[in-house]
Amino acid sequence: MDKWIKVFILSFFISILFLVIVYYIPAGRESLQRINVDNLDEPIENYDRANITGFVDPLIGTAKDGHVFPGPCLPFGVVKVGFDVE
Repeated sequence: MDKWIKVFILSFFISILFLVIVYYIPAGRESLQRINVDNLDEPIENYDRANITGFVDPLIGTAKDGHVFPGPCLPFGVVKVGFDVE
């Protein structure tokens, strides 16, 4: 067999072994404890609605060399106004 084929097969099996080991290791003490089911009878309406839109930055990647247009554009929206000069 070629040297590179042996290296590929060995790295493949090492990757599979790593994934199996990581999959079967528990995620910590919390995963081994019982789940708290005391508040499951409470209706969903009683929970506070979190405003998750505060975590969104619509201008991410637009500074300097981000090459990102923050407005709507094709194929999923309105065509941007202006010329493409690149």
